Amino acid sequence: MESSTEMQNEEMESLQSIYMDEFVLLNESPLTYELIVLADTEDSTLEDGIKARLRVEYTEKYPEEAPLISAYIGHPLSKTDLNNIEGIIEKARAEFSGMAIVFDVGESVREYLQERKAKLTKEEQKIKDDVKQEKSYKIIKLDKEITSFTPVTVDTYTIWREKFDKEKIEEQKTKLGAAERKQASLAEEAAKRPTGREYFEIKKQQMQQKEGQN
Repeated sequence: MESSTEMQNEEMESLQSIYMDEFVLLNESPLTYELIVLADTEDSTLEDGIKARLRVEYTEKYPEEAPLISAYIGHPLSKTDLNNIEGIIEKARAEFSGMAIVFDVGESVREYLQERKAKLTKEEQKIKDDVKQEKSYKIIKLDKEITSFTPVTVDTYTIWREKFDKEKIEEQKTKLGAAERKQASLAEEAAKRPTGREYFEIKKQQMQQKEGQN
């Protein structure tokens, strides 16, 4: 019968061959290592992609008793995702039956990450589609505004210029007519006023009339 140490080493070696660069040995006593679980092993890398890190520490009696497993995540996963992953780990520990479980835990976490990736990809695509639709709407609106303008040609410019000049001439005539009417009114008022001699004669007659009455 194999000892606990032998069974631990065998499982660890198997995980090394499966995870390769995603396996990191942290300590030999107690045997502790980290598994980097990727949502997609084909197109994800350690630098990007959706992933979780599982820190595994064997107890002295493992696999007779459950190992210690903790989880760590990064962007774009959230606190809720971390809670869900920890729930997967706790469920595996609760159902532990004295068998090696680390590989099964890793695969359960990978399945969860794949589901999250599909959902996040869908949400990201929707955002891109909404942005694209908004841009298309703005382009269509701008195109309608542009096409609503009258194209400028030699003929249309000539017509506009003639109309503009005519309006300016009419405006000047109106202003000139108003000025002439004001000048004529002032001249008429001035003509009605007596000259200095006439004013003197009027005053003289008024004085003579006043003396005759006395």
